[in-house]
Amino acid sequence: MWHVGAARRWAVGLEMSLQRPEQVTRLALINSLASYRVDHWRKWLEAWIPITLVRVLGIQATAWLLAARMFPQPWQSGMRKLGALMIGAASAQAALATAQAALRWSAHERLDRLRSRTLIIAGEHDYVPLAEKCELATRIGAAAVIVRGSRHGTPFDSIQATNASLVALLTDQVLAPRKWLDCDQPTHARAALAGTMAALRQSVSHSQ
Repeated sequence: MWHVGAARRWAVGLEMSLQRPEQVTRLALINSLASYRVDHWRKWLEAWIPITLVRVLGIQATAWLLAARMFPQPWQSGMRKLGALMIGAASAQAALATAQAALRWSAHERLDRLRSRTLIIAGEHDYVPLAEKCELATRIGAAAVIVRGSRHGTPFDSIQATNASLVALLTDQVLAPRKWLDCDQPTHARAALAGTMAALRQSVSHSQ
C-alpha cells in the first residue's frame, strides 16, 4: 500500500473531503483505503517491507523492486520504468516520513461526514484485499469499479477503464453499484504510455 504513493494521494483526497465536505461534490478513490493503520498481518508486510528495503537498499533499488511487482508482465516494461521513475523521484527521507505518517492515519470514524458523489476504482489484484474496498464502498454508498487483472498501478495498466470511469463520475452518468472492467490490452497500453513517459521525465527533471 506504500508503493507509488498513489494510494496516499487518494487518501489526501479523502481527508480533504472529510475536512471540507461541503466543497467536494465528487470524489474518486483508486486502490485506496479509509485507514493505513496496521490491523492485519498482510498490511504489516505491505507497510514495513518497503520501509525496510529503503533503509537497506536505498530509494532507487527499492523503486525498481516495487515497480517490478506492480507491473510483472513482459509487455509492461515501459510501466516498470515509469513506476520506478515516480517512486525514485522522492528522497529516501521524504518517502520514509510519508510512509510512517500514513500508518498513523485513519478516516474510519469520520466517514459519515462525506457528502460527495463517490467512486471507488479497485485493481483486482491490488495489495489490499478487494473485499475491504468493496466493504468501504458499501459503507459510504459509493459506486465501485473493479478492474480485472490490474494490480496497484491501475491508472497505468488500465488507462481506458480508469478514464472512462472518471469521465462518468465527472459528467454525472449513472454509476453501477458494482461494475467489472478489463485491464488495457498490450497494444493500447504501450501507445498511451509513450506520451506519459515523455511528459513525466520532463516533469521529474524540472523538479530535481
